[in-house]
Amino acid sequence: MTIHFSKGRKHVYSLTLSARRVCRFVKDRTSSHLTAGFLIAFGSFVLLAASPQTQPATPGPPALSNSESQPYSNLTFEPIGIGDLLFVYVANAADSTRSVRVSADGTVTIPFLKDPIKVAGLLATDVEKLIAAAFRANKILVDPLVSVSVLEYRSKPVSIVGAVRQPLSFQAIGNLHLLDAIAKANGLAPEAGSHIIVSTPVRGAVDQVQDISVPALMSGTDPSLNVLLEGGEEIRVPSAGRIYVVGNVKAAGVFPIPDGEEMTVLKALALSQGALSFSQRDAIVYRSNTLLSKRQEISIPLRQIQKHQAPDVRLEPNDIFYVPDNSGRRLTAEVVDRILLFSGATASGLLIYRNR
Repeated sequence: MTIHFSKGRKHVYSLTLSARRVCRFVKDRTSSHLTAGFLIAFGSFVLLAASPQTQPATPGPPALSNSESQPYSNLTFEPIGIGDLLFVYVANAADSTRSVRVSADGTVTIPFLKDPIKVAGLLATDVEKLIAAAFRANKILVDPLVSVSVLEYRSKPVSIVGAVRQPLSFQAIGNLHLLDAIAKANGLAPEAGSHIIVSTPVRGAVDQVQDISVPALMSGTDPSLNVLLEGGEEIRVPSAGRIYVVGNVKAAGVFPIPDGEEMTVLKALALSQGALSFSQRDAIVYRSNTLLSKRQEISIPLRQIQKHQAPDVRLEPNDIFYVPDNSGRRLTAEVVDRILLFSGATASGLLIYRNR
C-alpha cells in the first residue's frame, strides 16, 4: 500500500507500507490497546496530511440591493464625479476595503491615509494608482494591490419633464442621446407640442438652450438634433397650444392648435360642429392677461362673422371661446310652438264637432 502526500501540484513524499508488515506488526503486539492506539494515530496522521490547506477569504465587493440603480461593475470609461459611490479594495488591508461616496469637494477618505484622495474627473484606473502611491508614500504597504470600482453614479443627472408619459430623472451613463431620454420616459404624451427645449449647463456661463423641432427630430434627416447627453441637462416638452369651446355649440371640448397654424373663430366653430339654434349674436372670448392678473373678456361679433360682414378673429392658446344661449328667443319660440300646437288641436276638434 502506497500513500502519496502532495501540496497543490507539487509531490512532497510517499509512504509505502506492506500489508504483510502491518499484519506482522499487529500480531507481534501482545497488548490490544497498543494496537488500537497505533491504528488511531496512524489514521489521524493520514487524514491530517491529506487535508487541503485553506486560505483566509478576502473581502469582495458588497452585494447591491434591488434598489441600486447600477449593477456592480467597473465603469472605467466614465469619469468619477461628486456623489458617485465607489468600492475600494486594498489587498491585505481589510480596514481600507470599503464603499465610499465622493464628497462635495470631489475627494474620498481612505483609512490609514492622512490626506483625502482627489478623484473627481478621474477614471477608476487613475484612482487606483493614486491610492496605491499614497500607501507607498505613507510607508503603510510596500507593494499595495488596489482596485476601484464604480457602484453607482449620481454626478450625471438628466431630467425630462413636461408632456411625456413618465417624467423622470436618470444618470447619463454611456452613449446617451435625446431620443434615448424620450424612450426612457415612455415616449411623448398625446398633448405634447411640436418643440422640445434642452437646457445644457455651461460652467461659468449661462445655460445653453436648444429649441428642437419634434418632426425634424423624429424624421432623422438632421442627426445633430439628436443631441448627446453628458449629465446636467434638463429636457422640457411643452404641451401644444389649446383652445376651449363651450356654450351653445353642438360639440363643446378642448381642441389643440396644430404647429404652424392659427386658430380662428370660424375654425373653432367648425371643430365644435357649429353653433346651435337660438345663439346670441355676439360670442365672448376669455383670455388670460398676465399684466392685469385676470382674464380679459373680448366681445366677438359672431353673427356678422358668419355672414361675412366682419373679419374672422384670431384665437390664442388657452383662450375660452363661449357661445351664449339667447334665452329670450328660445322662450319666445317655445311659446309660439305651443300656441300653434294648441291652435292646431282646437281647429281639428272644431272640424270633428261640425262633421257630426
